[in-house]
Amino acid sequence: MPEIITRAEAKTRGLKHYFTGKPCKRGHVCERTVSCGSCCICAIEYSREFRALNPEKIRERDRKHYAQNRKRLCEYSKQYMKKWRKLNPERARNISRKRWQNEEYREKTRARNRAYYQAHRKELYEKSNKARKVRELKIRALILAMESLGIEI
Repeated sequence: MPEIITRAEAKTRGLKHYFTGKPCKRGHVCERTVSCGSCCICAIEYSREFRALNPEKIRERDRKHYAQNRKRLCEYSKQYMKKWRKLNPERARNISRKRWQNEEYREKTRARNRAYYQAHRKELYEKSNKARKVRELKIRALILAMESLGIEI
């Protein structure tokens, strides 16, 4: 059971919650928030009720939040999925195989890849051309090194 302290004492300690040991008006004996003194369970229940009664407001609020934090949320999601795949390689492989068996998914993926290639054709060509040139330079350097050591090719 949490330590019994007053709201004022919790405020001076810089805490976010405090516990009085007394029931709230709905009968919950739990921690309360320092900011407004409300019971934590009542706050959760109120939040659930509000979400159930106002789904459009919640959807709109979530849309705005996503729009404002899109980059950060996408990055978090990528990192989370990367970690999950590392921890669950077999499940990740099975999900990927199952998804690829779906003809509609395959067509969508192929169309997306074609569109990306069309939009970035020049950069992709330059990148592959640059990689080819680097490989050729490495091979030439290797040949010169071998010839300087007297190794015939």
